[in-house]
Amino acid sequence: PEPLAADGPREVRGLGASLERLVVRIEALLRREREQVSDLSHRLRTPVTALRLRVETLADADERARLAGDLDELDATVDHIVRQARRSEGEGLVVSCDAVAVARERTDFWAALAEDQGRDLRLRLDVDSAPVAVGADAVAALLDVVLDNVFTHTPDGTAAEVSLHRDPDGGLVLRVDDAGPGLPDAEADAEGPEATAMRDRGRSGAGSTGLGLAITESTAREAGGSMSLDRSPLGGLRVEVRLPAF
Repeated sequence: PEPLAADGPREVRGLGASLERLVVRIEALLRREREQVSDLSHRLRTPVTALRLRVETLADADERARLAGDLDELDATVDHIVRQARRSEGEGLVVSCDAVAVARERTDFWAALAEDQGRDLRLRLDVDSAPVAVGADAVAALLDVVLDNVFTHTPDGTAAEVSLHRDPDGGLVLRVDDAGPGLPDAEADAEGPEATAMRDRGRSGAGSTGLGLAITESTAREAGGSMSLDRSPLGGLRVEVRLPAF
């Protein structure tokens, strides 16, 4: 908003002027931070692209696939950092979106790749609309990271399902289930704080470093929600994200 006109006693006018200078300084610092993060992302693209070209020349197919996966997760991390830096600027102070609309849009986006890979990708909605206190970009990023994890770390033809329903305690529960290998038995059967720590690390148990799910957990937490991992009724991994209602 526009600065307030200086009015009132001298002390009040002095305080107002000091606060106005503070606002200008904070805005400048935030603007510089966003610019530096964006610049960093552009600087990283060139060496990552060079590494990718070198990886593609490796004779060992398994090593080539492993390193390519590591580079994909590095790209995802950079994108996540840039989105976080830009979120406050794009969303403003009060953010919300219809999670159902976002889920429909992102599921449609992934449907083409699912068809190419022979996957049955379904969307199950228990609500017609679901306003959540999270921006559309954040919800889309959550879904993209989790679905990318499914498509990357499960074999072609593995079924997946995105579902949304009301949380009895308020808010929304967003689940992504797959029929892949899921969590290792030792992790799935574990109980107590150690089991929680393992799941919160975001390990997929399918040869992944777990970075994608770690990003999902971080994004959900920053939005005021939470993430948990469990066995899916489809036989693989269930990623469950709880988001606050708007």
